[in-house]
Amino acid sequence: MRELIPVSFRAIGHSVEILPPYGRNVPANATLARAITDPTKQISEELSFAFVFFNERLFGGRVRRCLVTLQRHRDSAGYFAAQRFETRDGSIVIDEIALNPELFHERSVTNIFSTLVHEQVHALQFQYGHPSSGGYHNKEWGDWMERIGLIPSHTGAEGGRRTGVHMSHYIQHEGLFALVCADLVAQSTVSFVDRWRAQATRAGFDTVSGGNNHKRDKSKATSKTRFSCPGCKANAWGKPELRIDCRPCRQPMAAS
Repeated sequence: MRELIPVSFRAIGHSVEILPPYGRNVPANATLARAITDPTKQISEELSFAFVFFNERLFGGRVRRCLVTLQRHRDSAGYFAAQRFETRDGSIVIDEIALNPELFHERSVTNIFSTLVHEQVHALQFQYGHPSSGGYHNKEWGDWMERIGLIPSHTGAEGGRRTGVHMSHYIQHEGLFALVCADLVAQSTVSFVDRWRAQATRAGFDTVSGGNNHKRDKSKATSKTRFSCPGCKANAWGKPELRIDCRPCRQPMAAS
């Protein structure tokens, strides 16, 4: 059984009043959003706390504060963008670290935090080192990653190249990051995951690589699936997670 959560909206001048609800289905075991005081503040505080925690424990507080954002970004679990933001008067310029929430469901909290630290190393190198142009992960970056127990690898596993444009990493067993992150995970988490992605995964439409990979599996993410109407036999092609109906036949088209 699904619980009906009625919600309707009534305009009052320039504001909106939420009236006692009407008509939106959520899973019966789901906690209603009204039980969470402020989800935006909650996840922002979790990511901010993680940034400061790793900054102190891994980098001695040397990484300047960045704006940590959630961005769906094709083929990437996260990225660092130097001097991406500024205040409206231009007096302060801030770097950005973005994490891809579309991958949160299939990655452990430790792996999510490893991407945050991966990007913190980029921030540290931009601030104090010699980053290469064009997004190239150079030897200096790789050396700094290894010092904290994240091993560069273009495959996200042992034996991969340790430099290049499209790079991932894997976590060194009992390395510094693994030990520090265990302390953090014992007291904090990343509370929210992409529910649509979770549903697609449960339905067998998992198009994204998991594990420690910093980048997504491009070959899977870009593949196309054929959908066929059981009535008129018409075909359509699209991403595997799509739900397509044949309008003339009023039937769902099956993936094949």
